[in-house]
Amino acid sequence: MQSRSGSITAIDISPSGLLLQSPLELPIETNQKIEINVSFTINSTKLSYNGTILWKRPVQESFQYGILLKNEEDERQEIINEIKLYQKRLKK
Repeated sequence: MQSRSGSITAIDISPSGLLLQSPLELPIETNQKIEINVSFTINSTKLSYNGTILWKRPVQESFQYGILLKNEEDERQEIINEIKLYQKRLKK
């Protein structure tokens, strides 16, 4: 199934996954694998990965989604480096 782009907020980012929140309810059934492409920017670095939605839960007026990224070790390291740089900039 293909879908249009939509606005999603990243609540948490790790080298291997994301916690996303959106007012959009994706039609996810139990034990169903949905592959998505997630693109985001950290510190002016544009990142784009394929992933699998592992779970969905309602939160207030929106939904949260747990995403497992399908990335290689060098891509995971890129996320780590960007998060470290972001943290350094926050401390200044």
